[in-house]
Amino acid sequence: MPGSGAEPPRDEVLSEPLRDISRVVAALAAGDFRRQVTTRVDGELGALKDDVNALGARLAALTGEVHRLSGEVTVEGRLGGRVDLVDAEGGWRTLVDSVDGMVAGLADQVRDLSRVAQAVARGDLSQKIDVSARGEILELKSTINTMVDQLSGFAAEVTRVAREV
Repeated sequence: MPGSGAEPPRDEVLSEPLRDISRVVAALAAGDFRRQVTTRVDGELGALKDDVNALGARLAALTGEVHRLSGEVTVEGRLGGRVDLVDAEGGWRTLVDSVDGMVAGLADQVRDLSRVAQAVARGDLSQKIDVSARGEILELKSTINTMVDQLSGFAAEVTRVAREV
């Protein structure tokens, strides 16, 4: 009862914290990882608040790391980077390992392409790209290997003709 000094009904005590938690969960679902549950609560709702806030912080950290790594690879051209979330576990670890694996796989392919291109630039036509590849990287691998074969054949023909002269 208003003004009687009695505690408000339980549903009123729960309404504001639940609305706040609901707003933050909706924000997280929409990709806004900066939102935090700010209502002061204890007990089970306090634990839920802490978990929701920890989830937001984890999502923000992961997003920041993937963004950083993306810039490292695409803007800076550095292929050795990894996601830095050492305490990731479970599905988070799977996600981190998948991103790291994607970058490492691409790095291996690009490095092998580069190795052969550098060898050709030095005049070494014996090198071939041997890294496993699919899709567009396979197409590039095949094109470069064909180019090396053709250059090697051309060089052999020039050498043969030069010896005959």
